[in-house]
Amino acid sequence: MDPKLVELAAGQLPSDSPGALAGFFGGGSRYQLRLTHDKELSPEQLRDLAAVVRRVLGHQGETSEVMGALEWKTVGEVSQIAVTIGNSDGGTNIEVIADRNAAAILTGMGSIGLGLFAGAITGAIVEPGVTIGIAIMAGGAAAGVTMTRTLWRRSTAKFKQKLNALNDALQRHLQG
Repeated sequence: MDPKLVELAAGQLPSDSPGALAGFFGGGSRYQLRLTHDKELSPEQLRDLAAVVRRVLGHQGETSEVMGALEWKTVGEVSQIAVTIGNSDGGTNIEVIADRNAAAILTGMGSIGLGLFAGAITGAIVEPGVTIGIAIMAGGAAAGVTMTRTLWRRSTAKFKQKLNALNDALQRHLQG
C-alpha cells in the first residue's frame, strides 16, 4: 500500500492532541483535521465551503482572507474552531483546528468547585471536628472530579461528532 495514501487517509480523520490529563478526564482538548482536494477552487467555491462550515457547526463565525486563503473562525464561543481553506500546488488544502482548553478549564473548575462547595455546606450542617470536616471536603472534591470526568466525556463525544459531521460535509461538497 502506498504510504502517501495511508498518510492522506489518516489526515482526514479528526485527531486529538491529548494533554497530560486527557486520559484521566476522558478526552483531549485540541483537535486537528486536514483535507486535500486535487483541484484549485475558485473564490466562489471557497466561499461555498465557508457556508458549509457555518451550516454544519451552527455558528456564523467570522470569515477573513489571510495570505490568500479563506479563514473562518468561531467568535464568542468557549470552544474555538478555526478553518483555513487555501489553494496551493494545483490543489486545495483545508485545515481545521479546534481548541477546547477554555471549556476544559471551565468544566473542571465548575464541577470541582461545586463539589467543594457541597462539602463545605455539608460540613457546616453536620458541624464535625477538623478531621471529619477535611474528610467531607475531600469527598466533595472527589465528587467534583467524578462530575468533571462525566461531563467532559459527554461533551468530548458530542464535539467529536460535530467534527466528524464537518469532515463528512466538506468531503461531500468537494466531491461534488
